[in-house]
Amino acid sequence: MLSPCLIRRAVSPNNGAVTRPLFLLALLAALVTSVPASAQTAEAAAEASSPGWWVVPVTDDPEAADEIVAQVADQLQASGQPVVSVGTARERFEQRVSMPASALTQRQIDEWVATSRSAVRNLARADYEAAQADLQRTQQLSTAAAEELNRETARARQVLDTCLYMVRALIETLASEEAERQARECRRLVPRIEPSPHRHTPEVVEILERLDRAMAQEPAGSLRVRSRPDGCVVRLNGVELGTTPFALDDITQGTYRLQVECDPAERGRVHRVQVGEGVTHVTIERAFDEHVRSRPSVHITPGVDAAPLAQALAAKVGARVALVERQGGTWRVRPVSSEGAGAPVALPTADLVAALTDGVPESDADAEGPSAPTQPLPAWRTYTGIGVAVVGLAGVGLGVASHFQRATSGDRYAVAMPMDVDFLSRQSDWQGLGTRVYLFGALGGALLTAGAALALPERDGVPWWGWVSGALGLGALAGSIIAAVSLTSGCDNVAENRRECVDRGQEGGAAMLLGMSALPLLTVPLVYLIGRDPSGPAVNVDVGGEVGGMSLRLTGTF
Repeated sequence: MLSPCLIRRAVSPNNGAVTRPLFLLALLAALVTSVPASAQTAEAAAEASSPGWWVVPVTDDPEAADEIVAQVADQLQASGQPVVSVGTARERFEQRVSMPASALTQRQIDEWVATSRSAVRNLARADYEAAQADLQRTQQLSTAAAEELNRETARARQVLDTCLYMVRALIETLASEEAERQARECRRLVPRIEPSPHRHTPEVVEILERLDRAMAQEPAGSLRVRSRPDGCVVRLNGVELGTTPFALDDITQGTYRLQVECDPAERGRVHRVQVGEGVTHVTIERAFDEHVRSRPSVHITPGVDAAPLAQALAAKVGARVALVERQGGTWRVRPVSSEGAGAPVALPTADLVAALTDGVPESDADAEGPSAPTQPLPAWRTYTGIGVAVVGLAGVGLGVASHFQRATSGDRYAVAMPMDVDFLSRQSDWQGLGTRVYLFGALGGALLTAGAALALPERDGVPWWGWVSGALGLGALAGSIIAAVSLTSGCDNVAENRRECVDRGQEGGAAMLLGMSALPLLTVPLVYLIGRDPSGPAVNVDVGGEVGGMSLRLTGTF
């Protein structure tokens, strides 16, 4: 790791070497030029040709089938067949197909109500900090468990009212733009429900009316929902809107939680639906939702012909399914694709892999399903990212060059005497170069970070070079922190303590440059962890309610 002292001394009269500090600039240049554009196509093509097996048991107790599932997965992997892990299969299923409805206890609901009322009291007292803290807690639960909180009309209206209290807090703290964004989110969170009258300030009512007029002029979406069988209740973000076949026009574009409930006693699984401009069609199979479960792992419950459900699963996730089922005391594995099911194979067998791969029907769904090659980023976005990164790299380069130039200027200033004719000009030159170091370094690092985030190719998971970049970024960040906390002291008077001030200035500049160089390096793995794959984020943050309290799950592809 390059120390601040080495950077400062690199241009001192006693040391003309500049290779070490320039290594930092070379490393950032490599970041811009080394991201292989062809890696996206090659890796996506490999995934398309081998989308992976999902080993899915037919059982009421998935944990009891863990051993046989692991045996099948091990045999497939030992023969070079890609197998999707249990955890990854669960997360992909819940991202792309459906997830269980949130479960809230009465105690959690009561606490949510109490926190909402506390926010109103704090707003009335103009205690905006406490009010926003209360409202943020309520909004987290409202967003994570909207389908549960909005089931009753009165409570759905309370969810909307609480959301609008946040709008009021933002208005009264002069954050008008954030207030408008929050009002739009409130309208989407609780569709087709109006707020309680006489509970909101004229400013909130005015912004809501203005938003409604603006949204009426925007392109709206339409939603069409069918189910098999028909006649099932349709809920959007928990609000009951009708029965199937169902049509809803003039709906705000965005992501919604859709539930289709054919049994009033059971909560419907939550399907994330992206409504865009035009008509969005959704068809829900009751048998699939009822028998294909995702927790604790993806499995099919008994009492139904599992092969058609496994075939539908293969089509939805773009994979091949090894269906593991117990028949007559013997475990059997059946290969299933979106085109159909092969013959069951009794376990143990001498060559399970050959039996499965020979028996699975050919399918074109792999190339069309969610695991198909991802489309490349739009050309304008890639070129914009590269352009921004190049400008950022130039900025960092100017910052490093100014840092070296400042070291030379600082040496000249340190040996000057206050009675010298050019003393003040030397001091001014040294201080001006310090401003350039911080300005170019900060702006360049920010632009290089933004450019990397725009230009990185799409893929599922973090590439090896992403982890290398992250490790280098952590090293640069650690060096920056160490340099910052060990700055030379003694610069009380810049005119009297010139040598100490020059040294401290060089060390501070080095700490800043190292810190700004860490940002783009850390951006590479973070972009892929957050999710560069358009089919879903690589890391999924899920806040939900469970018995006994709230839960926060961070899961994904690493």
